[in-house]
Amino acid sequence: MTTTKPGPRTVYLPNPALLPLAESLVALANSDGGLIVLGVDRDGRPAGEVWEEEAELALREAAALCRPPVPTQFQAVELPGGRFIGISVPRSLELHSLADGRVLVRQRDENRPISGEEIRALTMARPTIDFETETVPGARPEDLDTDTLGEYLSRRETRTGSRAPSVTQLMVEIGATDREGHPTLIGVLLFGRNPQAFLPQSGVVFVKFPGTEPRGEDGGVGYGLSLIHI
Repeated sequence: MTTTKPGPRTVYLPNPALLPLAESLVALANSDGGLIVLGVDRDGRPAGEVWEEEAELALREAAALCRPPVPTQFQAVELPGGRFIGISVPRSLELHSLADGRVLVRQRDENRPISGEEIRALTMARPTIDFETETVPGARPEDLDTDTLGEYLSRRETRTGSRAPSVTQLMVEIGATDREGHPTLIGVLLFGRNPQAFLPQSGVVFVKFPGTEPRGEDGGVGYGLSLIHI
């Protein structure tokens, strides 16, 4: 049976245990958002049935451990092993912590506590508005290039070693579309057939520096890539 693996935006929990669920809520909200799938082990295999009432109660109790509360939404998730309960967690504009004071982020396939210095840096980096995931007026699903999307999916599967449950779900998870399939700014820039038609004021600037190290001997940046809006 084909299985999938957890990753930066996907958490598998075999059961709705309170603390792991709360930690996952905080970690995803503080990072790029994502999906928590209940009743699945780390190898993507069914780990036991989770009832809707059980999941709702666990989510309420876990949310009570988050400061401030993390917005969530239930959704059905189709995996090779069957149909499971999913909890969608959007990327948050706020910084969230647990009741015990820990602040976590999602790194690869783990929830990692971060230090005080990292907390300060993360706080300063939080955007004041989630501009990138706003839908683009007038853009429709057919305005996205299926060939480009197919290439992205193929490369992603090669890099992560796992398959996305569905193209539609993946597009929502990475912020390329909303739940109704409307393309966002990210979706149009990455997968649009003609991004200039919707975003004529936007552009990409690539800057190349000599060397291969992040910082040179003088402390300067060794290489870089910039995305700007003009």
